[in-house]
Amino acid sequence: MNVPTTVFWEVTNKCNLNCAHCYLGQSQEKMRLSREAALKFTQWLHDGGVETVLLMGGEPLLYPYLHDVVKKAGRHGYSQHVGVLTNGQLLRKHVVDKLADSGVSAVQVSIDGLGSEYKKIRGVEFCKVDEGIGHLKERGILTQAKFTINRKNLNAFDDVWRYCLGRGVLLGTSLVLEMGNAQSGLIPMPNEYFSFFVKSFELKKEREKLKKRTFVLPDFSIEEYLQTGEPYTGCVAGRGICGITAYGKFVPCIYLSGLDVVKMFGIEPPAFNEAFLDVFNTHPLFRLFRDEASEQFGCPIRRRLDGRDRFSVYEFIKWERRRKAKESGS
Repeated sequence: MNVPTTVFWEVTNKCNLNCAHCYLGQSQEKMRLSREAALKFTQWLHDGGVETVLLMGGEPLLYPYLHDVVKKAGRHGYSQHVGVLTNGQLLRKHVVDKLADSGVSAVQVSIDGLGSEYKKIRGVEFCKVDEGIGHLKERGILTQAKFTINRKNLNAFDDVWRYCLGRGVLLGTSLVLEMGNAQSGLIPMPNEYFSFFVKSFELKKEREKLKKRTFVLPDFSIEEYLQTGEPYTGCVAGRGICGITAYGKFVPCIYLSGLDVVKMFGIEPPAFNEAFLDVFNTHPLFRLFRDEASEQFGCPIRRRLDGRDRFSVYEFIKWERRRKAKESGS
């Protein structure tokens, strides 16, 4: 029986911000699990053999039982890798101390720009995030950052990358999805995204040659194509990863939390329960994601939002060929 290695768990959909690119938006009913239910979920994940649990929201630091979950799942309990994915605005010293004492493995902070670029997207100042990262580093907590690529911050990546280098923070990237708060004006054009990707790939390649720290690019298949001429890693949703929504639904991809799954896929998402491994292996929604990933590259959600995935490796290959033809004058 296949076991997911990583589970993204929305412990709440309540948030202290209303970010421009949020996949949940602000219209949903605010939900949170009871302490009893959260600890039961934690037990099930451990019993099922899940190695990594990533607690998210909303804003997970608003969840009153967060530290109970971390303590039970983390190094003081089941010894799972437990990460907290936060916007970073609430990382005061006493909060970080409590996370450290509870046994958290890592904290990921969202950084989509610095200064005015950050404020455009999140509506607040960056200074509290910077202070929070300082507290995390003081307590020796593995600190990561996530840069969500959108049309407003394409030119902000270099500054964020330099900031993360200076702070000793690991950096990952992802591409915004057109859902929740993220409307079409926030979605980059494919050519903008592909140009960004190539530039970032070249920077990463140079860093690797020098054996220096790099960052994670947003699409394995495009990166593989640039490296070897052949993509081979498809979407891992429903295979290595899955999610638990704030409504207690068990889904192959946590982004489904912000969508009408029945309308989009024609399948009712199942509830998370003790038999989640059976669901993971046999439920039609999970099988659909796995089947599509085995047949083609790209994002199943984007294909349904837009009729096709305009940002897939297939589209990248066509874009690159046009670009090279134009450069050669043919």
